[in-house]
Amino acid sequence: MTSGAGIDALPADVLAIAAHRDDVEQTCGGTLLRMAARGLRTAILDLTQGESGTRGTAEDRAREAAEAARLLGVGWRQALDLPDGAIENSLEVLIHLPDHRMMPRACFDYFADHEPIQQKESRK
Repeated sequence: MTSGAGIDALPADVLAIAAHRDDVEQTCGGTLLRMAARGLRTAILDLTQGESGTRGTAEDRAREAAEAARLLGVGWRQALDLPDGAIENSLEVLIHLPDHRMMPRACFDYFADHEPIQQKESRK
């Protein structure tokens, strides 16, 4: 799993975006696993570091996220540094998402306090 490549060079066919580390695993982890098994390149973008979590530190969550990505066959995972507990469907959050030209063929998004939102392209 690569975490150093920037969002502008997203190497994936499928991208899952969520507020917290572990949200993707709980909402569409099985789907990502099946897609990776079919040869699609999968990626996860976590919007926060998980610093407000009640079950461990942000560092603990980073280690768990890396192991989960490995188990799911995810080739790229990155966590942004947006404030944990303050994610909402706003311009401030949207400007951190990949540009529509860099978006993969499929995108699952699940954030804004665990409410699904539309893809960035549809907000233009």
